[in-house]
Amino acid sequence: TILEHVVQEVEQELETILEHVVQEVEQELETILNQVKLVEKELKTILKLVEQELKTILNQEHEVEQDQEIGQKHKKIQEHEILQEQETEQKHKKIQEHEILQEQETEQK
Repeated sequence: TILEHVVQEVEQELETILEHVVQEVEQELETILNQVKLVEKELKTILKLVEQELKTILNQEHEVEQDQEIGQKHKKIQEHEILQEQETEQKHKKIQEHEILQEQETEQK
């Protein structure tokens, strides 16, 4: 019958249209997937660069901390040397004072 024929033709047209739409959607999805893969590669590259920069910064901070520690140790050593010099000077002064006192006592006798 004519109605069956028309229904069959419409079904075939719809099937053809659906296949075409599915192909277009698959192509679009494939294009999107490729773009996502490119973005992923770019992000991985950026991440590596950021990691390298962070490592560099951490190394620099560590070097600064070590320099500061060395500076503090050097300062403490200098302070200790100054204190030792002052103590030596005080002992020497006391010895001189003692010798002067002994000389004065000897002169008085």
